[in-house]
Amino acid sequence: MKILYRFFLIIALGAPLHTYGQTGDLERATPESQGVASEKVGAWFDTLMSTRGTEIHSAMLLRHGKVIGEIHPSPFRAEHGHALFSCSKTFTAAAIGIAIGEKRLKMEDLVVDILGEELVGMQKTLSVGDLLTMRTGIRPSAEIRKQPTEWTRKYLASETVDTPGKRFAYDSMATYVLSAIISHVTGESTLEYLRKRLFEHLHITEVGWDYGPEGVSCGGWGLYLQTESMAKFGQLLLDKGRWEGRQLIPSEWVDKMMSVHVDSVGYGLQTWLCENGTAMRADGLHGQFIIVMPQEDMVAVITQCCNTLEPGEHERRALFRDVAPTLSEQALAESDAAKELADKEKRYALPMAKGEKVGKRHARHIGQRIELPDNKLKWKTLTLRRERGKMILDVEKEDGMRESVRLGNGRWEETKVATKFAPHSRGTVFGAYSGMGPHLTACGTYGWEGDNILNAKIIFVDWISGVDMSVEFGEEGTELTFRLNIEKQPFTIRAK
Repeated sequence: MKILYRFFLIIALGAPLHTYGQTGDLERATPESQGVASEKVGAWFDTLMSTRGTEIHSAMLLRHGKVIGEIHPSPFRAEHGHALFSCSKTFTAAAIGIAIGEKRLKMEDLVVDILGEELVGMQKTLSVGDLLTMRTGIRPSAEIRKQPTEWTRKYLASETVDTPGKRFAYDSMATYVLSAIISHVTGESTLEYLRKRLFEHLHITEVGWDYGPEGVSCGGWGLYLQTESMAKFGQLLLDKGRWEGRQLIPSEWVDKMMSVHVDSVGYGLQTWLCENGTAMRADGLHGQFIIVMPQEDMVAVITQCCNTLEPGEHERRALFRDVAPTLSEQALAESDAAKELADKEKRYALPMAKGEKVGKRHARHIGQRIELPDNKLKWKTLTLRRERGKMILDVEKEDGMRESVRLGNGRWEETKVATKFAPHSRGTVFGAYSGMGPHLTACGTYGWEGDNILNAKIIFVDWISGVDMSVEFGEEGTELTFRLNIEKQPFTIRAK
């Protein structure tokens, strides 16, 4: 088992994600040709963009297998990959179903019979089905994911608070163990297993998955895909696992995945029941969704950074309330509305930093090194400078990492930065970002308000996080206010 995991780790280390590649695979059609009014699609996109507490990174709407609307608000683009967070779980459930179809295991199998007593310890009655439905009886804990070794063993040795199969308790480590099971019964990581049986057939070439210390694909989190690839997977589920004449996932397994197994919370097999009572979804942190609507023959995908308590609920309800009831089974008359929607989709953009371009009156602040007190970004110093007519923000972190981010005024400037430069609380997880490769793209803007206030905004477009900052230079010192898009409240610090 340990030798096998070391092999997986070597394979994972050699396969970083490059989130630029296939897009435009799915057929595009006007909404009217698929029985949908363009005005309704545009109104839903407007709802997404105007929802408080969120920052929309992309959205895509399919009907009858065709894309009828999509947005990638600037600076995001279709080729950018997105962190799926717990949407990853639904892909792991698909892998389990494929393995069951290949007679490698059964839902009723006991984990001890698969992984052996050495790893399973006291969890003798825990089944694959218990892991799939999050009824493990094990007390959930995020601490295991911070450990550098033996996640499977440590999780299965965790405190038991209930009988397996009895009570729901959401726990990403349960899905990690499912991924470990895939590795054990197939001899491949879940990523490589799905690459051959799913991703290649869907023409999903740009994919990465974080891996844990055992070399196992993390299963419950850590998958990175483009928006269109997420939509392809949603369409595959809508079509009961069939794609271009080939059955990729057993249809009976898709039916199980997309059915409720835990009535109290509306949980399926690594899926969730939506508010309309018929649609099911893959659901990830900060509002990542693949929504499958069988009654309407629709798929909706949203990627965003939402910091509200119920991320995405408002957007989903708007879809079910304002779009779904208006659908027609017949094509609608074509009009200028489709072209107006297409033009509108191109104009969606996230707000840039406010203010004017740098001028002579700001010269005294250029080149000034600002030393920061302890802060959650772990930034140690900031320096603003000009280079070949462009504004550059130099950042030094507490660990010695240095990055220089280009900033545009009235436009986004792109800079390749180290992946670990991007802020996010998941950075405490061992193996975080390991499926992404060494670099991210930071898009930056700036603007001056008056003589002494600099506003800047940085978004990591192939990740999820972003930073808004305001630097106020004063006679008694410099005050900096930061707002992370992953958090509700800003924080203010005064430079030393």
